Amino acid sequence: METCNPDVNLLSISTAMTSDSLIEALTATFKSPPPQYGIYPIMHSLCRFVEPDSVHKRSVSHLVGQEEPRHTLTLLEQEVLRLQRRGFGGVVTNVGWGNDYLKNWQPIQQVIAELKKKGFVVYLYDEKGYPSGSAGGSVLEKYPHFEAIGMMAYRYPGLLRGPADYRADLPDGQLYKALLLPAVEDHENSPVELKGLVDVTHCADRYGTLRFTIPPGRWVFVVLFKRRLYDATHCMLSYSEPRRYINLL
Repeated sequence: METCNPDVNLLSISTAMTSDSLIEALTATFKSPPPQYGIYPIMHSLCRFVEPDSVHKRSVSHLVGQEEPRHTLTLLEQEVLRLQRRGFGGVVTNVGWGNDYLKNWQPIQQVIAELKKKGFVVYLYDEKGYPSGSAGGSVLEKYPHFEAIGMMAYRYPGLLRGPADYRADLPDGQLYKALLLPAVEDHENSPVELKGLVDVTHCADRYGTLRFTIPPGRWVFVVLFKRRLYDATHCMLSYSEPRRYINLL
């Protein structure tokens, strides 16, 4: 993040000023506020104005005042001048999203240098697809253990009654435990007892199916499994592209 010193600091306006001079000073400040008090547009594509050879220039006499001499500016200089003439005091921008993403830093360095030269406040962020934090997938590519994965539990509906053979498909994820818990009462939402539980985890096959014989009695069937915690969230339904997501905890 870059900051700049304001030409007029609101806090430095003396309380000893007369009411007329104070109003005049505040009015002047509001008419032409320091950059950090201005509007900061989000500009996703400033890097595209950096020409490969960095020397291409175009005539832009229409961008400067009539009294000023004719200028030739790069495409980047033209764009920054347009932003400045529109009254923006800063810019929120990002690294270019091309095939050289996070490999070629020269374009964004040129962008920042040009913005700072014109007195802009610059906020630099990384995204390449919302929500932020994945850096286009490169974070989890290097640190796969940062993925948002957690333990989940699924309670199968109803009570299982034995003795009987039973088959169940497992939820998507990595099975941790499959347990039969003694039901205290004879209804679907019955509380359970931990004493006397039966572990049937070993009955799962490689296709994610459980087959076992229910012991005599009534049971609540629960499986514990590890899986991604961001399915059906904006990470997977993003308009940019689906992506694995990091654990922010």
